[in-house]
Amino acid sequence: MTSRTVDGKGRVTLGPDFANQTVVIDDSNPDQLVIRKVVLIPAEEAWLYKNQVAIKGLRKGLQQAAKMRFSSDYALPHSRRNSSSAALSPYNGK
Repeated sequence: MTSRTVDGKGRVTLGPDFANQTVVIDDSNPDQLVIRKVVLIPAEEAWLYKNQVAIKGLRKGLQQAAKMRFSSDYALPHSRRNSSSAALSPYNGK
C-alpha cells in the first residue's frame, strides 16, 4: 500500500508504474478508489474474445505462422493453382 497526497485541484500522481497506461477508476464507494490497469478492445473486435472457437483458431493460426507452417489449401496471392482460379483472383497481377 502506498500513501499519496491529493493536490489542491483533486489530482493524485500514481508513479512511474502507471505512466502511459490506461486505467479504470472504480469510485462506487465514496471512501475508496480502486484503480486498475486495463487494455481497451475496439467494439468491432470484441466479438473475437467472446467466441472461444474463433479465438482458439486465431491463436493456433498465429502459432503456426510463427513456425512458418502454412496450409497448402491456402495459396499465397502470387501463386497459381490453375488458370481458372487465377483468373477469378483479385491478385492475378493485372
